[in-house]
Amino acid sequence: MLDPNQPPATLSEMAQRSFVKFSSQRCLGAKLNGEYQFATYGQVAERVKLTASGLLSLGITRGDRVAIISENRPEWAIADLACQMIGAIVVPLFSTLPPPQVQYIMQDSGALAIFVSDNKQKKKIDAIAGEVGDLKTVVAMQEEAASPLPSGEAKVLSFRELEKRGEIHLAQHPDDYEAAWPATQANDVATIIYTSGTTGNPKGAMLTHRNIVSDMEAILASIKELKQQDTFLSFLPLAHVYERTAGYYLPIRLGAPIAYCESLFTVDKNMAEVRPNVMFCVPRLNEAMREKIQGQSKSLPEGKREKFLDALELAKKAGAHAGGIADAPALSLGEKLKYKIYDAMVYSKIREKFGGQLWAFVSGGAPMSPDVGALFLGMGVEILEGYGLTETSPVISVNRPGKVKLGTVGQVLSGVEVKIAEDGEICVRGNTVMKGYWNKPDETREAIDPEGWFHTGDLGSLD
Repeated sequence: MLDPNQPPATLSEMAQRSFVKFSSQRCLGAKLNGEYQFATYGQVAERVKLTASGLLSLGITRGDRVAIISENRPEWAIADLACQMIGAIVVPLFSTLPPPQVQYIMQDSGALAIFVSDNKQKKKIDAIAGEVGDLKTVVAMQEEAASPLPSGEAKVLSFRELEKRGEIHLAQHPDDYEAAWPATQANDVATIIYTSGTTGNPKGAMLTHRNIVSDMEAILASIKELKQQDTFLSFLPLAHVYERTAGYYLPIRLGAPIAYCESLFTVDKNMAEVRPNVMFCVPRLNEAMREKIQGQSKSLPEGKREKFLDALELAKKAGAHAGGIADAPALSLGEKLKYKIYDAMVYSKIREKFGGQLWAFVSGGAPMSPDVGALFLGMGVEILEGYGLTETSPVISVNRPGKVKLGTVGQVLSGVEVKIAEDGEICVRGNTVMKGYWNKPDETREAIDPEGWFHTGDLGSLD
């Protein structure tokens, strides 16, 4: 029996709660025939059940590894959730990886199956299939990619065929699925995410259900403004732990809708179409947006251009003061009056291009220029900068809405311990710290000391 008053213990429990509670609400959305169309939580639940049962029919069970190489799309989430519901371990691969790196990760993880999005990704598996001995099944999300492999014994199925297998398996073994998802334990590994180091082969960070759920619950406790009514726009790769935890599992936990960008090059257009309330992003996106906003001035007549650029400078000044930048002066009375005029005539139109409902970007993955944060804050859209690593599931700290301090990565999440070592290294301890590196006990001991502190390799300070 699921207790709604307690946080979920596993990703499978989390998903099952949302499937039941939000059955008729929008869940996963993608652009089809020129407009965004959403499947409900109930519809996604049915596809997850069929996909999971299809995997069970192939002999994939708790602890087996299943890889996914695909761009963001609803099938990515359905494949992942299907694995979580049967206790399989997901190995996400960036869609940009070349065949040799795909081969290394497939071999190192011992993946028995892989989901591929299209012919481009399928060709990578074609090139390495004979070298990956554990691979038994390839599932193609697009029908046309479900062609036989040139070598090796692995079978190729379309996503539709896998679901049909699941339907047959459910009819023959009606209790298998309902027995599988509650069997997952909090300390079971949910995913192995390979992190690229500066030298040598990438290491697979083992993140448990407890790791990810703990981080997700801590984010929700820290950013209480996140709610079920928010629409999330997803564009960062789902293979990255940041988008996986914050931009995917977290809205599923809330029962909120997720819309997937068509590509990295259509973010602006998709924002206007989806009208998101919140986006998880990296600083480069906001920098590109700033450049685009500033570039608008070039098409304006000289008089309007001067006022537009003056409005941007005033926004940056207002944001710098509001964001706690040292020595940033407050607006004078005259500037405050001018700011109100600019808000109505300039900033509101810029916000409308973001969809008109965006209340925050949540930024991580790299340091953000305080100037960028000040500009957006001054225009009425907060950028909540945070910090984390793959090995910490990932978020360690984040700025809070209404309490942004530019130039910092915010306060530490509840339940996460942080200390600064004598040499300035950031060390982290808590339920969000990974179980270890897959098949690398020596590297695990180097990263996590006997007291449970994970050594990040990053330098930092506490104010």
